[in-house]
Amino acid sequence: MLSAFQRLTVTQSAPVLRASFSSTVPAFKDVAATYKGLTTVYSFFISDFYKQNELEFKNKTFAEKNELVSKAWKNLTPSEKLPYEKKHSADKQRYFNEKSAYEATLPPKRPKSTFLAFAADIRDSIVKANPTATQQEIAVLSGKEWNALAESKKQAYKDVYNKELAEWNSKYGKQATA
Repeated sequence: MLSAFQRLTVTQSAPVLRASFSSTVPAFKDVAATYKGLTTVYSFFISDFYKQNELEFKNKTFAEKNELVSKAWKNLTPSEKLPYEKKHSADKQRYFNEKSAYEATLPPKRPKSTFLAFAADIRDSIVKANPTATQQEIAVLSGKEWNALAESKKQAYKDVYNKELAEWNSKYGKQATA
């Protein structure tokens, strides 16, 4: 631990070295650039309210503006909120169309691992035996059963996985990892 004098005499910190990972980390698609998020009913109202009260908002703080918007929203009747709800439903349709179009461009998922296939098979029996178990407890119990499983039964899951992986590689191969 540094004394009070030593802490005062330290005037310059050591430079922070950062490694460049650009050559080792693959480039991922920027999700934000592919489709815009869903706009809420309240967000549409805020946008219109700001445009209508632009001059009044000029010298107000963010908190004051939000207070005015909140009061105005609370005072709206359901019929006055209807145009914003219509905008929201139209935006919801746009959002889901863009999202599904983006998800169609994603590479196909690889087959389930041997343990995940086993866990999916026994999950119902674990839940029936332990109805109050949390997801974490179910995962722990699945792991214990997997570890206690005979090697011959594990081999059956490994064979299925290897078969599905071979099919996946023949269909998609390097296309999915590129």
